[in-house]
Amino acid sequence: MYGNQPMYNNQVQYSNQQFYSNPVFDVGKVKDFTNKFIKRNMIMRSLIWFFILFGFFPLNIILAPIIGIVYELIYNYVITGDLISNYLGKNKEPLRVGRVVDLTEEMCSRLGVVMPEIYTKDCIKADAFVLKEASRSAIIFSSNLILMANDDELRCVIAHLLRQLQLPECSEISKMIIRLHKMLMICRTEYSMMLRHILFARIGYNMDRKFANKRIAEIRDVLCNYSRYESLDDFAVSVTGNPQAMVSIMNKINSTILESDWKTELDNNNIDFDYDASAFIGFTFNDQSDCHLFERAQSICSKMNM
Repeated sequence: MYGNQPMYNNQVQYSNQQFYSNPVFDVGKVKDFTNKFIKRNMIMRSLIWFFILFGFFPLNIILAPIIGIVYELIYNYVITGDLISNYLGKNKEPLRVGRVVDLTEEMCSRLGVVMPEIYTKDCIKADAFVLKEASRSAIIFSSNLILMANDDELRCVIAHLLRQLQLPECSEISKMIIRLHKMLMICRTEYSMMLRHILFARIGYNMDRKFANKRIAEIRDVLCNYSRYESLDDFAVSVTGNPQAMVSIMNKINSTILESDWKTELDNNNIDFDYDASAFIGFTFNDQSDCHLFERAQSICSKMNM
């Protein structure tokens, strides 16, 4: 089935299943990345208030960091207290009825887990991902994934994502993804202001872009971990008993990626504003420069003697 599929340049390197330089997932590193965003924002907010209160020099030397730290702590509490709404928007309502809702309810009943909220979103490619906070959890499907997948294929994706919601690190990963998402939104705003020749926007954009690019590279190495996704795939195949459907949906998604020249669209050296931070945690297991559905499907075929 996969014998004639085009292979990515680094696929031979991945044949030993050591897909990344950091093959061991470490939730502590996820927390460290979140803290880097918080500390940076504290510093930046303090600098802004230092200049705003410059007329009160030297009192501003004391007041600026206090205001910056307090502001950021409040901001962090607000966005992490309602991750799902902060990502999707306050007015976004979950799906109440429909095929994907029925299939998720069916799988939740089979697994004995709480039904998450179900949302759809327009994404750059067919994908689905999860977000989890203290009192809520959600599965977000791209609209095109629902259209391309049949019921059996969707069951495999749903089982994979429900298992991901049960992982202890899921909440911490969600917090970090929201932080990165917010930073990319700030970059988008600064870029549009820069096009209107607003000087401070160019300065802010260049600083934030460099910071975001550095964090993206680090986050990619931590989150995109083959062993984690292999176990999720194995779980989904075991629960559904349908490895053919799992391989089939991977085939479908992979073919759309190859057709749209996805690697070119997501240039690793630039921030693509159509690129979503959630892609780091999507079903497609991408590391921004490559998507590894071929390897995962090949692994399933090998285990099942397909």
